[in-house]
Amino acid sequence: MIENLERTTTKNDSNQCVVCKRILSCQSALKMHYRTHTGERPFRCQICSRAFSTKGNLKTHMNIHRLTEEILPRIHSDDESSQVVDDRNYFLN
Repeated sequence: MIENLERTTTKNDSNQCVVCKRILSCQSALKMHYRTHTGERPFRCQICSRAFSTKGNLKTHMNIHRLTEEILPRIHSDDESSQVVDDRNYFLN
């Protein structure tokens, strides 16, 4: 979908969005910007399947899963030994 939008630019406005006319600093910034118009979210979390428009947003999101892992409740059995709950059952989205 982004490729179709990219083909409509000319040399004079090669970093200008054809949808909203915003001018961006470079082609890669323009490509990321087009995702705001298309809704494309190519970066998917492998743990909870939530999708993001940028790699940086996915990386920030992954901290949620690390936090969850650190604060998992412990289940105490009758013999008073502790067992960590499987973190796939505890998602903070």
